[in-house]
Amino acid sequence: MTHRITLRRDGAAFEFVARHGQTVLDAALAGGVDYPFNCRVGACGTCLTEVLEGDFRCRVDVCAVQFPEPAQNLALACQTVALSDLTLTLVTPTESSI
Repeated sequence: MTHRITLRRDGAAFEFVARHGQTVLDAALAGGVDYPFNCRVGACGTCLTEVLEGDFRCRVDVCAVQFPEPAQNLALACQTVALSDLTLTLVTPTESSI
């Protein structure tokens, strides 16, 4: 099973596909999308993403610790797996609490 992911950034939309269990970050990089990241383990916050549409889950508890309010729809792309098609946007560090 795959899910189509759309990243809205700088007035453009970038589309890529995530395989079952693949993180959003890995899917983006595999699809040739330039996605900001540093650590890949959920510690740095560089890949902070707002999920505008769709369902997702975090692979580890780091998302729950950093974003205890699910209504925020914030996720770390390196730890997030799509459960449906997603529409995302990047969150800059000044917009977040990280």
